[in-house]
Amino acid sequence: MIRNLIYFILIGFLVSCSYEFPVTDDEFSSGNIDLTTYIAVGDNYSAGFMNGALYTGGQANSFPAILSGQFAMVSSYNDEFLQPVISSENGYNPIVSEPAHFYGKWIYEFSNVTDTDPIRRLTPGELLETFTGEKNRIRNFSVPLVKSFQIDRADLSENIYYERFAVNPGTGTLLNDIMSTGPSFFTLWLGMYDVLNFAMSGGSGDIDPPSDPDHILEYDLTPADVFEESMSEIIDRLFENPETKGVIANLPYISDLPFFYFRQYNFMRLGGSKLSQARSFTTPFNLAVIAHNMEPDNEKRPMIDFNDNGATLYPQPLIVVDESLCDAVYPDGNPLPKIRQLTEGEMVLLTISEAEVNQGDLGSVTPVGEELYLTKSQIHELQTRIDSYNHVINALVDEYNGRLVVVDLNSIIHEISMTGKIDSWGQIATQEQFDFNGVPLGARLGYNSIFSLDGLHFNPRGNAFVANRFIQKMNDNFGSNIPLIDVNQYVGNTVEE
Repeated sequence: MIRNLIYFILIGFLVSCSYEFPVTDDEFSSGNIDLTTYIAVGDNYSAGFMNGALYTGGQANSFPAILSGQFAMVSSYNDEFLQPVISSENGYNPIVSEPAHFYGKWIYEFSNVTDTDPIRRLTPGELLETFTGEKNRIRNFSVPLVKSFQIDRADLSENIYYERFAVNPGTGTLLNDIMSTGPSFFTLWLGMYDVLNFAMSGGSGDIDPPSDPDHILEYDLTPADVFEESMSEIIDRLFENPETKGVIANLPYISDLPFFYFRQYNFMRLGGSKLSQARSFTTPFNLAVIAHNMEPDNEKRPMIDFNDNGATLYPQPLIVVDESLCDAVYPDGNPLPKIRQLTEGEMVLLTISEAEVNQGDLGSVTPVGEELYLTKSQIHELQTRIDSYNHVINALVDEYNGRLVVVDLNSIIHEISMTGKIDSWGQIATQEQFDFNGVPLGARLGYNSIFSLDGLHFNPRGNAFVANRFIQKMNDNFGSNIPLIDVNQYVGNTVEE
C-alpha cells in the first residue's frame, strides 16, 4: 500500500510539473530546412533500442520518432515517419542472450510486497520477424549493432536487424536503401558500436586491428582512419542533393554510461567467515608473491590484501584475472595464478553478478574474469578513440559549413552522468543537479533517469531530452522555429505491476 502511494505521488508530481509551451501552431516554421523527406541514420541509439532490446514500445519512443512528431507541427512537413516496426512486446536482447537461451528486454518489478526498491528482471525473448510494411517508405534507417564501415557493405544483411527490412538482402547496401528515398533532411548519430562491442566485452578485441574492414572483427575497436573514410562517404552521399541539410551528433564517452560506472571497483563487502575464507585463500599467494618480488630481476607482482574492518564492512576491491601479469610460481614450482585486485579508476561492468559477489565468493575466492572489467589503459584507449571519432565529425561539419551542424552530446551527457556516479559509500560525485521544469534528469537507473535499464541506451525520457538537443541546434542554425518537447511527458524507468 505504501509503495503504491509513493508511486501515485510521484506520478502526480510529474504531471503537475508538466509545462505548456506558449506558442501557437502558426508560429512554427522549418526555416530554410526542407522537411519533406526526413530520414534518420544510426545504430541502436537512433533505432529506439532500450532496456537491452529493440521492441515496439522502444521504437515508438526513439528520438527520431519523437522528433518527427514535432516536425508534424510545422506546415512544410507532410511525410509519414515510417519505422521498420518489430511488433514485439519484449524483443530480442543481444547483450545476454545465448544460442540456447534468448531473452527480451529488462523490466523493473518488486519481488514481494515488502520491497522498497524494484529489481531488474529479464523477460522472455521473441524471435524477430521480417518487416512486412512498405520498405520503400521507411524513414528510420537505424540498425542496432551496426558499425560505421558496415553501412555501405552488402554483408550487413547478415545483421538480423537489417536483414528484416533490407530491400535487396545479400546484394544491396543500407546506404543505397537510404539514398533511394531522396532525403531532404537527415539526423545522423553513428559510431557508438565502433567502440561499444570492445568495451562491453572487457576489451576482448583488438585495440589496433588492420585498417581493412574485411579484417575488423566483432569485438575490435574500429581504427580512426576507417571511421573517417566511412563517415566521409556517408556524408558525401547524403549531400548529393545540394539542398539537403543535416544534424550530426558526436559520441559520448563510454565512462559516462551507467553500464560502466554503476558498480564501483570496490563494491564488495566481506565480513565474518567470508573474510576469513578470503584471507585463507590469499595468504599462501601473498607469501609466494613476496618471494618472487625479492628476486631483483623479476617483474614485480601485486599482493592481495583485504581489510579486517570489524563491525563496519569496508569496501573491498575485487580480485580479477589479469593475463598481462608476469609468470611466477609457488615454492613447490606450481604456477602462481595471474590474479590481482582492481584499483581505483578501473571499471566493473554492469553484467557482473552482484548476487554472486554479495552472497557467493566471486571477487574474493573466485577471481572475476577479464570480460567483466576494464583496465585504466583500456579506458584511456577508448576515450582517445572516441576523441578521434569526434574530431572526424567536427571536420565534416567544417567541410559542409552551413549545411551540417553538430549536437555536442559528449559534453551534456558527461555533465548529467556526474550526478549518477557514486563512490562505494554511496557519495555522489557532484552536487550539481539537472532538471526539466523542476523535474530531475537522473543518471543512475532510477525512475527519473535518462538511461534505460541496460545502462547503455536512453529510455523515452532520455530520448526526448536528446531530441530537444537536435531541435535546439536546428533552430539556432537553420532559422527554424520548431517547438521543443516537454520532456516530462515522457517516462523514465517504470515498475511493471
